[in-house]
Amino acid sequence: MDGVTNTQANTLFSSFDIHKKNKVYYASVIGSAYLIAKADEDSLDTLKQLWLLYKNHKGAFLAMDNVTDIFLLACSNSDDMIHMELELKEVFRPVCYQLVAGVKKIPRKFDVNEGVGGGGGHGGDEIMKPTTSTFNLCNGVLDYELFCLALEKCESSVRLFDINRRNLMRTTNCKSAMVNVEKERVISTSSEAIKERLRNMQSRRVSLAM
Repeated sequence: MDGVTNTQANTLFSSFDIHKKNKVYYASVIGSAYLIAKADEDSLDTLKQLWLLYKNHKGAFLAMDNVTDIFLLACSNSDDMIHMELELKEVFRPVCYQLVAGVKKIPRKFDVNEGVGGGGGHGGDEIMKPTTSTFNLCNGVLDYELFCLALEKCESSVRLFDINRRNLMRTTNCKSAMVNVEKERVISTSSEAIKERLRNMQSRRVSLAM
């Protein structure tokens, strides 16, 4: 990126690489931007839109990974992340597992490095199961409808997301306000310095004229 130092680029990357995996998905970047752009949107609607965003820009198979990323987007510090991780572990994930346990789908394996394999067509009741993926009950089964149902059943999870999101907005707004104040101070200081310099120049001209 033009005008960006390596240090600045690494800092930006690290701010999105919250799991320290040296990997950042595009969905995480635009998801963060969505939180800020839609600050007044209801948190329940925001979570639903973030699911669709991740589905379109990352894929929906690794559903529980997406769920974790989505809920952690609103966390502004390590304490928020710890509390949200605990909420997901004790409340949201168990509900998701209960929901997908009642869904019958036929796994259809494919190689993540070669695309869909195994031959034959696939019906609407089939799911794709990466042969190299760690097994998770929700993978390939938890979809948008089940995610929305889980949100309805887990009011505490949505509420915590909303609290974290509001705190994030306040933090962002405070930082923006501080930057604006600093800019105004610099402009004011520069303006006064320019005026003082002009007065000095005018005084010199008067002295020379005399």
